[in-house]
Amino acid sequence: LPPYSPDLNPIEMAFAKLKTLLRTAAERTQDDLWNRIGCLLECSSQTSAQTTFVMQDTHHRDRKML
Repeated sequence: LPPYSPDLNPIEMAFAKLKTLLRTAAERTQDDLWNRIGCLLECSSQTSAQTTFVMQDTHHRDRKML
């Protein structure tokens, strides 16, 4: 198997986006953090998720061509 590469795993981009939003929110208690995670997951649209995965797939195909 090739070495691990986050570029080949589209969920990495989704988690990176979630972590960025959580850092921006800067919740200070565990309850507030869980509430924020729930809100972010409910508020994120299916279109946003699909866009993240399509962008990742396009990036991966472009890198294979190089």
